[in-house]
Amino acid sequence: MDTACLCLGPTALDKAQIEAATSMLDGAEAGRLSGMASPSRRRQFLAGRSLARQALSLAVGGRPEDYALGAEAGAPPSVAVAGHPKLRLSVSHSRSMAACFLNPSGPCGVDLEDRSYVRDFGPIAEKSFSPTALALFAQGADFFELWCLREAAIKVKDAGARLALFRYGGAQGALALPAVDQNLHVFEGAVSRPFSRISLDLTWQDLPASAFVPEQSP
Repeated sequence: MDTACLCLGPTALDKAQIEAATSMLDGAEAGRLSGMASPSRRRQFLAGRSLARQALSLAVGGRPEDYALGAEAGAPPSVAVAGHPKLRLSVSHSRSMAACFLNPSGPCGVDLEDRSYVRDFGPIAEKSFSPTALALFAQGADFFELWCLREAAIKVKDAGARLALFRYGGAQGALALPAVDQNLHVFEGAVSRPFSRISLDLTWQDLPASAFVPEQSP
């Protein structure tokens, strides 16, 4: 297996979908869910976990509910898959969309942001961007694109990883993958609904992940 897999879907889950996604959680995941007071945050968590299991089913095989995911707070879902010791997952969500990126051969990163937010982005850029990203922002580069690149770069933890931008629905997205010559399959679907393969326009960046990681990041 050498194909990376990106799964995309909505966070607006109905009652039946919430029940289906909840039924797949193990004890640690259920514990994290129970600590979330916000209904929207709970749906986002369930959507991300469901997409992670769907990505594993599509990339490795088996049923989504057969996979047990780690649930450490502040970390991406972890999973042990026999024969695939390097497999890694990355999950993100915007207000209405969720994504899971699976790389079978090493680290990866994905980020989604809702482009409908309107605010003064200057102070955020000055506080959070790397010198390279801040210079690009000052030259008129799109804030949401730069923010997504920043987040994907931080998640991949590989200074030389390549980054790509994409749009999905009303969300801005970015992904990070060390090997750009890897095959990449993109799917969309939802909890308890069939997933279908789709085409997604990716704009690969000339700058590596290290250019977008701020100095204070771990």
